[in-house]
Amino acid sequence: MVTSSSSHLCGGEEDWLESLACAPPPSSQRGAGMAANYVVSSPLRSHLIPCLRQPLSRLLVSLYLDERLLLPPHLYKAATLIKSVIVSALDEEKVPSDHWWFRVHDLLQ
Repeated sequence: MVTSSSSHLCGGEEDWLESLACAPPPSSQRGAGMAANYVVSSPLRSHLIPCLRQPLSRLLVSLYLDERLLLPPHLYKAATLIKSVIVSALDEEKVPSDHWWFRVHDLLQ
């Protein structure tokens, strides 16, 4: 609680300091959210890459094709790399590459 010895503070500041002093500590939900964010943003372990290659590639292509989204630069670069690999493979097979995204699943097998 703020005492009258802090007379150099404006009335609004006193109210703010008193509210801050009475406020509960940060919630456990916020702490759990921060911990979950840490896990999500951790680098992918290398032994998981082979089993996640297909679903992650399909997800990345889907995000790339959605015109409502603006991908971060690294994801955009990865998606364009996937596209160029698929288009190159289709060109080598002399298959039209107009709708390359339909072949993602087949070429990732």
